[in-house]
Amino acid sequence: MALGLVLFRREIARTPWIIMTAAISCLATSAFIDSLADVGYVAGEGASVAEDAVKLLGVTFWSIYAVACAWRAAAASAISAPALLVEESTLAGSPAMPGNGRTSWDRTPKRSMNR
Repeated sequence: MALGLVLFRREIARTPWIIMTAAISCLATSAFIDSLADVGYVAGEGASVAEDAVKLLGVTFWSIYAVACAWRAAAASAISAPALLVEESTLAGSPAMPGNGRTSWDRTPKRSMNR
């Protein structure tokens, strides 16, 4: 995991990395509490509840980080991608004239001013 953080540090810097840091910290704390309980330094239900609570918090932060990254990627692609509107004149068998500006979703007939 540390290698991934080093290799992708530029990509991570463009994301909400503070949320990812909180997630990693919570998950590491959960593993630390679990290792203390295994050795015998911490005993009882309190250690188990604390370890599970911190782990749940870490998973929650990790999920928030994933959703935030996906949301930013979707917003960036929506801004940079051109609108996908196809003129009817490019469709096979279309009655529209080239260059009239009508799109495939605009099916209402245009009325002329001259009757």
